Amino acid sequence: MMVKEYENVVNCTIGDPDINTDAAINQAACDVAKKGYTRYSANAGIPELKDAISERINETRDTNYNANNIVATIG
Repeated sequence: MMVKEYENVVNCTIGDPDINTDAAINQAACDVAKKGYTRYSANAGIPELKDAISERINETRDTNYNANNIVATIG
């Protein structure tokens, strides 16, 4: 690889986590896949997730956001 010939290079490629995914997350992913949630979601995020995020933010930060103020995307 030519990149090894240079100093101070920042690797911005895909990372590989060095920890295992929690069993509860694995189970939740299996559960929703079995329910048919296997397609792409809306670009701004799943409505239920946006609702949960706005509720959490409002509870912990004394704000008044709603799902329309939230965007939940990958990355």
